Amino acid sequence: MTILLIGGTGVMGHYLAENLQQMGHQVVITSRSHHESIGSISYWQCDARKDCFLDELRDKHFDAIVDFMGYRTEEFKSRVEILLDSTDHYFFLSSSRVYAESEVPITENSPMLSDVCRDEEYLHTDEYALSKAREEKILRTASQKNWTILRPYITYGRNRLQLEGMEKEEWLYRAIHGRSVLVSRDILDKRTTMTHAADVAFCISRLVGREEAKGEDFNVVGTDNMIWRDVLDIYKDAFLQTGLPFRVREVKSAMDIHYLWAKYQIRYDRLFNRTFSNQKILALIGEHSFVSMSKGVREMLFSFLESPQFKTIDWNLEASKDKLSGECARLSEIEGAKPKLRYLVHRYLR
Repeated sequence: MTILLIGGTGVMGHYLAENLQQMGHQVVITSRSHHESIGSISYWQCDARKDCFLDELRDKHFDAIVDFMGYRTEEFKSRVEILLDSTDHYFFLSSSRVYAESEVPITENSPMLSDVCRDEEYLHTDEYALSKAREEKILRTASQKNWTILRPYITYGRNRLQLEGMEKEEWLYRAIHGRSVLVSRDILDKRTTMTHAADVAFCISRLVGREEAKGEDFNVVGTDNMIWRDVLDIYKDAFLQTGLPFRVREVKSAMDIHYLWAKYQIRYDRLFNRTFSNQKILALIGEHSFVSMSKGVREMLFSFLESPQFKTIDWNLEASKDKLSGECARLSEIEGAKPKLRYLVHRYLR
């Protein structure tokens, strides 16, 4: 089979491409950057958001498409039929953030946040959890039923290590540079589920070509869960084994500090207890032994620390955190005169 991964250069796409290659499939991955082909994995250099990509896609046909893109609702609506026409089996990467709060493990039949939420201000946005839920509904009303909805939750790997609502650039960078990691007490005691990207990819790969998966939705998560405070302890213990200090500063509320840009993600996800049932997908693909959170998170942090690489650091955000913690970044860390100036203004004058 020939399988297209749209936007598949991230941590999950990396593992999925390897799985599919090992199963004997030809894999094509879209990317805006140039990549050399490796075995049966090749790259289609393009911008998958642009109309020219859709024009080229109309002239092709794939046995399966796995779509990792994050669309705006109207954007997805305008292209869904082209995507479905271009493949025998379309996999839509949704998210388990679409679910409402639940005190019992979430199944595919659990209430959706978009159906029960009464926050009119929030409902008027196209925030991630709402856009994914709306796009699922668009799929269900499409003329073809050759789709499968996938709902991973927090997926981690060597280059993606989350803490509360933060990516590694927002907490691990600070730890490596000797500054305090700011965490929120109201999130620390909430229960979360984190799944190794390799496990998520394995489960997805076993759905490819399965007629029984068409027209269905699946939670693609492990069952292992713990409170965020325990996740923090895993990071802290692993970090200290490297001989480096790991300082933590707790604040009372997430909404009082650095999460204002992501207030809905915090309010309608990270402040919920999140545990899941994966029995539906396992009933179809067979039993699978998921990597435990305690083992997997620790191993991925050790792997990252061997050769740390960070994406862009938000120095305005860093300045706000340093103001709270009473610390200061070395100006040599900050590239460029304007970012240095913005940091200083946010740190000392605002």
